Amino acid sequence: MEWKYTALIIALIMAALLSPYASPDPDGLERVAEDKGFIKKGEDHDVFTAPIPDYEVPNLGDALKGPVAGIIGTLVTFGLGILLGRRLNGPEGERAEEKDQGTEEDVGSTGPAR
Repeated sequence: MEWKYTALIIALIMAALLSPYASPDPDGLERVAEDKGFIKKGEDHDVFTAPIPDYEVPNLGDALKGPVAGIIGTLVTFGLGILLGRRLNGPEGERAEEKDQGTEEDVGSTGPAR
């Protein structure tokens, strides 16, 4: 099994098992907005609606809301990382072929120049 699939499985297990222990407290920016009294101004103007608001999948039982959101987030992040990596590196095998071919100076070389 390739390392990236092993990493995905480990990340999915961690997302499912550890998400119930995430802090319910607001993050840093939300906390500052609450402390300074302008949190309502931001909530009144929806510029973007989050697909998984507050890291919980709506309409699921309390025990599943967080873990399912963690699994979805992990899959989306992993998928985007793979797609970006392929886009930057070209199709699979292309880099490997370039590496295996070497340069013209390398052809026929058996060691360091004397």
